[in-house]
Amino acid sequence: LESSEEEGVLVPYDDSIPLPPSGFPSAIDRFYTRFYSVDIDGTPYYDQYIHEHHNKLCVIGVAPTHAMYREGRRVVEVDFQVGRRGRRKKSLLDNEVRGKRKRGGLWLERTSILCEVVCSDGARFPVFACMASFLLEVNENL
Repeated sequence: LESSEEEGVLVPYDDSIPLPPSGFPSAIDRFYTRFYSVDIDGTPYYDQYIHEHHNKLCVIGVAPTHAMYREGRRVVEVDFQVGRRGRRKKSLLDNEVRGKRKRGGLWLERTSILCEVVCSDGARFPVFACMASFLLEVNENL
């Protein structure tokens, strides 16, 4: 390629131009602060993570050290029909948030159950909110 006076001209690659490092940090590493909630409610290996974005939105999930991953279990279902015993169970998928101020978000306590994960051996593991917050959205693709 010939050089020109225009900005943004492409130049051929040569060995003098350093390449970026091969291991770029992931989006989680770059934009989120990681927190872990270990042994929730005093139950060993009930570990979850919270990834907090700088805008205070959080992503909650199950840590790789959680009991559901032990003993070769596989996840077969995620049940969002949660509620107290004796009461009608409500699906968190029915929760609708609308507007600029996110009205309609469901208030959650630290011990609120978001869903139950059903494993291949029939074991059910609750996933907790881990923090006082508003539920804005649930990943329906689970």
